[in-house]
Amino acid sequence: MNASSKRRGRKAKHFTTSTEETVRGLTRIPDGRWKIIGTQIRFTEPDETKAIQRFLELTGQEESLIESSRKRRLDELVNWKWIGQQIILRPQWVAQKTGVEKLAYYDEAKPPKPLPSFDVLEQEWKEHATCSVDQKGKILRAFQDFKTTAEIGGLRDITPEAVIKYKDAVHARNTSGKQQQHLFCGARRLLRFAKSRAIAVDAIDQALRYMSLLQADKTTVNLNPMPVEVEDWKKMLALATGDNRAMILLMLNAALYIRETVRLKRSDFRDGCLVARREKKGRVLRVAPLWKETLEAVEAIPKKADDDHIFFNYAGEHLHRSGATVRFRKLAKRAGVKVLPSQLRDGAFTAAVEANVNEQLCNILVGHRAPGMRDNYVLRSPRMVKPATDAIYRKYFV
Repeated sequence: MNASSKRRGRKAKHFTTSTEETVRGLTRIPDGRWKIIGTQIRFTEPDETKAIQRFLELTGQEESLIESSRKRRLDELVNWKWIGQQIILRPQWVAQKTGVEKLAYYDEAKPPKPLPSFDVLEQEWKEHATCSVDQKGKILRAFQDFKTTAEIGGLRDITPEAVIKYKDAVHARNTSGKQQQHLFCGARRLLRFAKSRAIAVDAIDQALRYMSLLQADKTTVNLNPMPVEVEDWKKMLALATGDNRAMILLMLNAALYIRETVRLKRSDFRDGCLVARREKKGRVLRVAPLWKETLEAVEAIPKKADDDHIFFNYAGEHLHRSGATVRFRKLAKRAGVKVLPSQLRDGAFTAAVEANVNEQLCNILVGHRAPGMRDNYVLRSPRMVKPATDAIYRKYFV
């Protein structure tokens, strides 16, 4: 057999249709038309769809292709149905065969509960959080900022990418490290509260792990304390009466922030000393022997028989930070001085440090951790902190 007789016509090729079916023997010629190759049938057609249909009719492949496709889909359906039955009837066997351990416990699995919406979490916070109304609002505003900026609508949307998007946006605002941290902590706090109420515990756990990436890009520590000037202090004290006098004396005497002052209870005082815990730092012990002026001002405030708190607003309810801050500002304005509440704490801490008081005693006064000093030792002898409060008194009263 010569070379010319070995091969007649062109070898049939495969053509894949738009429905992913394979057609043998249909090709496209240079002028754009379709034609059959590898057979004696001759036809050309410029339209692809019509060419495929005509080809299937002429070659008798249409019925076989349809039947093949139907059979393949039926096989897939039968196989998946069988696999589903085995997972239900023999979960341990399926787990052994597939290597997926969780399938072995299919019969113990419970259908997942739908995740609560953000509205539900926020309502839970509004109804059950025990902090002040002002603090509730701050947390809600921080969470709203997180939702809006990160463009999230539910717990499933809290992904690492969404968290980083929010962090970058907050950093770009060029605010202080403390302001950034307030936003980050506020957003996390609402979720932690929902978790403490047994709401979507696993989903919130995962969200909080992602939100641990939220860190300020600047220091959150005030590296430039602004202690109150002695003359400014004396002007304010000269005009302060009643609750206001007791409040500012406690703030300077015990190096307290204004919010810590209004939360005090009479049970926090014993043997002429303030003995309390600073919750912000993990319930760290804080102690301050009180001056005669401070004790007299506190004792002058009428007591409520059924309430251990010291400070109340004009409606007879517990005084909150916002109300106390308004009172402080009015007092400073009447005294003709520009003093912030935090400057009293800064003044107390600075006075103790400048007097070379032992660092551990200074830390106990302001509610910082004091390595090497056990709480039970301080509680047995709270007056050990007296050198620190004496140093403050000498600077602002003598």
